[in-house]
Amino acid sequence: VSDEHHLQEELEAQRRIQQLRTGDLKALQKQQDQLARRLDGIAQQLNRVTSKVLDEAHAQSRQLLNGLAQDAQEHADIQTRTGTEERTRSYQVSNSTWYKPWTWGSTRTVYSTQSISYEYLSAADAVESLSRYERSCARSIEAHFGQLINAQALKKDLRKALVDELSRQQQEFDAREFRHVLEDALEQLHIPELELPIGNAADALTSQFSGRVRSQDMDALRATLNKALQNVFERLKTVFEQQAEKLLFQLQTVRDSLQQTLSDSLQLEMARLEEEFGHKQARID
Repeated sequence: VSDEHHLQEELEAQRRIQQLRTGDLKALQKQQDQLARRLDGIAQQLNRVTSKVLDEAHAQSRQLLNGLAQDAQEHADIQTRTGTEERTRSYQVSNSTWYKPWTWGSTRTVYSTQSISYEYLSAADAVESLSRYERSCARSIEAHFGQLINAQALKKDLRKALVDELSRQQQEFDAREFRHVLEDALEQLHIPELELPIGNAADALTSQFSGRVRSQDMDALRATLNKALQNVFERLKTVFEQQAEKLLFQLQTVRDSLQQTLSDSLQLEMARLEEEFGHKQARID
């Protein structure tokens, strides 16, 4: 009986040990699942905020460039002017006098002056329109580039979104450490000033036209002005798109860096939990 009782006690002890192990393992798995959900929630919030900024930046850029393309068409429409010129014609009239036979058959030249109106385009107007568009286009793009990403608003939105997410999950976290991680990541986002070169667009006009442009040359001036305006737009647009793409890539890099930093932090937390689980198992054994 004593041996049977001892065996029952041993079986009961092993059952309790197994329960402890199973309970601890389930607790570990539950904590790991919670951490994984926490990371997934953080990733979603990061993507939500940064995607919103990226989408808005692309939409505003398209709107700006569409407006500038329309402005180019308007600057191509230079006003036709009206000028006048004096035209002098000459003709022969008889200089004969009937009572002076020696004058018979002689003539003299008579001059008459007439004022004629004509239409023309001013080459100076075309140059001014092109130069004005170039300056306006460059300044608009530079101003827009500076507002493409509002770093302060982005920082505020990220902080709020992520703190709200962590609070929603009711997870304990070190707010100071989290703020430090966020600030370090956003420090990587550098928004440079964009300065676009201007000043030589008018050469395409001044090399071919000057003064008052008349007749068939008017169409040639309009065509040259239109092409020069398109060249200005395409040149400035290309520089803007290249720099904007670099800036938006920076934002994506910041997002990925922040997500990776938080992921590493959570991985360390998982490793700590597994280590504690291992210590418990050793004590049970």
